[in-house]
Amino acid sequence: MKLNLKSKMFLLLFLIIAFIFPLQAEKVATLNEVIKPDMVQAKNGKLFVLERTTIFIYSLKDFSLQKKFGREGEGPREFRVRPFGPPMALSFYSDNLVVNSNNKLSYFKLNGDYINEEKAPPHTVFYRVKDGYLGIGAAIGEDDRSYICFRLFDPEFQPLKVLYQSEITLRQGIEFKVPMNALNYYPIYKDKIFIVEGKMGFVISCFDHRGNKLYSIKKNKYDKIKVTEAYKQRTLNWFENHPNFRAIFPEIKSRIIFKDYFPVIKNIAVDNDMMYVITHNVKQGQWECIIMDIKGKELKRVFVPLQDSEPYTYYPLLCTIEKGKYYALIENEDEETWDLHMKVIK
Repeated sequence: MKLNLKSKMFLLLFLIIAFIFPLQAEKVATLNEVIKPDMVQAKNGKLFVLERTTIFIYSLKDFSLQKKFGREGEGPREFRVRPFGPPMALSFYSDNLVVNSNNKLSYFKLNGDYINEEKAPPHTVFYRVKDGYLGIGAAIGEDDRSYICFRLFDPEFQPLKVLYQSEITLRQGIEFKVPMNALNYYPIYKDKIFIVEGKMGFVISCFDHRGNKLYSIKKNKYDKIKVTEAYKQRTLNWFENHPNFRAIFPEIKSRIIFKDYFPVIKNIAVDNDMMYVITHNVKQGQWECIIMDIKGKELKRVFVPLQDSEPYTYYPLLCTIEKGKYYALIENEDEETWDLHMKVIK
């Protein structure tokens, strides 16, 4: 079918508008029960929202609240928040929900029914992988300094090997390098481990459950987004007012080091044999998402809403992908509520 000049001009105008003003994700619900979320995950038609020590379970069919459980404490169905460092974390294993709190992993059915728990070392985020664990937490690096590292652990939580050493230093001589490279993502998919090696640029490495590197996804050409003065000022204000840094801000201010450019990768997700990479390329308030196959072949790019994370923490991690649908919790500051947005991106 041949297009006349008028139709061609209309099509061209539509493509220009779509490029400049990317389609907004649809707001599908307001989660009135949520006040200050830390993390969201989706699985089997359910949305799991973590808020401090409480887990909310919503239906993704009608967005109704199905169950709420959890409180602070030491007993079953109770959790301890890490006093410093990342909050709790949600993950899945054998179609069970796994809640990682400061000193244990707690297992629940997807409807929220309690199964059991196991003790785990504190101050590390653990993800179950095959018959062991991936831990994200402090470890001694090659120069005898302490870094945030990705490490494999055996079934008894004994460390086996370091898969990746981040640039984040701890304890002596700590430097606060911002913006941070990606750390706040769910790295396990089908008993494989996907790690963003942010120090190397656009590099995502895939490991098997024993820590053997299978392959790496690399892009040599990518947009470099310069760190703005506005970002620097917002970050300094965050350090100055955050409860963990407020009292020592005068001493640490000189150790807050700003990079020239934002990291290439902000976040990743792996779902349905597809990889979704969120970058720092922002247009009209939405973030670029590069969609690739599991080996890294780029298929397309879309723009999605995203609640930005704090400048020097693991979280909040308020987006998730299931079966080609992107879900994001976005704060509605005018209404003082949290709205759930959804966009089909497969």
